[in-house]
Amino acid sequence: MITSATLKTILLPFGSAFGMITGAAWVCGLIAYFTTGSPVVTMLEVGRSLRIWAMAAAMGGTFSFLEALEGGLTGDFYLLLKHLGTFTSAALGTWCGWWLLSTMLRIG
Repeated sequence: MITSATLKTILLPFGSAFGMITGAAWVCGLIAYFTTGSPVVTMLEVGRSLRIWAMAAAMGGTFSFLEALEGGLTGDFYLLLKHLGTFTSAALGTWCGWWLLSTMLRIG
């Protein structure tokens, strides 16, 4: 059974990464519109360049993940699974945000 704490641990990194990609791209596109730049090109460039940083920020930094990976091999296996779930969730949020952004801009 999935508890609310586990669900929170999974959904918060997803939403954070998704929001960082889409939100930053939309804001930068708006800025490009007012500064006579190309909003679509700017949004795609910003979204593409922020993917790895959105994952790292959604995970709460990378050092805790590496420490859990090291400790999981010798000790607390549950902590390792928790961090791997967080990593997977952040990666999916980043991918979904990039997919939504690129699909909307290329179709529209």
